[in-house]
Order: sequence, then C-alpha cells, then structure tokens
Amino acid sequence: MGGIDQSEFFGADSSAGLIATAKYFEYPAMMASGHIIRFRAHKSSYFEPLLDKFNSDKTIGRYNGTMDMPSVAEFIQYLWVNYNMSLGGYHAGNRVLETEGTADDTAYTYRIRSLSITYGDWGLYDAIYVNDHYFSLSKETGILRHEKTVTIAEIRGHYNGGGL
Repeated sequence: MGGIDQSEFFGADSSAGLIATAKYFEYPAMMASGHIIRFRAHKSSYFEPLLDKFNSDKTIGRYNGTMDMPSVAEFIQYLWVNYNMSLGGYHAGNRVLETEGTADDTAYTYRIRSLSITYGDWGLYDAIYVNDHYFSLSKETGILRHEKTVTIAEIRGHYNGGGL
C-alpha cells in the first residue's frame, strides 16, 4: 500500500526511449495504468554512490567528472535537488535560496542555503527553517561529503488549531 508494485510495470527491459549521456542512462517503464516512470542510473565513470545510511559517515560518493568549480557545483546541486525535491519525500518542502562555492589546493567547498517548511499538526505551529548545507569534494580522491547543516533561522508559522 503506497509503494510501487513492480508487477504493475511492463516494458522496463525495452531499450525504446532509452537516453544515454556521459553522466547517466535513463529509461522509461510504463505501468499497467499507462503512467510512465523514468529511471536513472549514473555511470560509474561520472559518479559512484557510497552513501551508507547504516553508518554515520558523511560520505555521499565519489565524483569522477571534470574537476572545475562549475562542474562540481552542477554535480552537487543536481544531487541536492534530487534528494530534496522528491515528491512525498521527507524533504519535499526544501527550496534553494542561494549557493556559494570556493576552491583551494586540496578541495572544493560548496554551500547551499535553503528554506524548508515543516507543517504543524493539530495544536502546533508550522515551522520555517533557513539552513546552510556544507559540502566538500576532495580534488585528490573525488570523495564528496556532506560536512554539516547549520540552522540560520527558525520562524514560527501558521497555527493549526485542533479539536472539533
């Protein structure tokens, strides 16, 4: 209930509609209902995910792409948007306010300032947060890490009265 039943899909093994770029493969799968879902798999020559949700390590993965600030910024923004903008996901309310990137001899660092909303339940206020998310990417290894998230502001929003 609520999940996607794989028995609803057909045509997922078909190469019709396959998109291949230097970064990923993307293919469509049609559900029996007629809806098309697109799946994307990154090429390991571009990105190798290493995220382990069972351990507290902040490593996201290994970036194997072009090592310059515009390419690294595009890569980090892409991953952030895909994680935070998923429909129905925990972070579905996040929006980017600004970004900033710097580089030194050993690493790229990148900051994403975001706005997120947590909706209150019965008898609670909505909460609006402004957060800075800090990332680092090693020039030597290509390892991308989410270093920390810092809350810049917390704003009380609309009160959601309860009861009948």
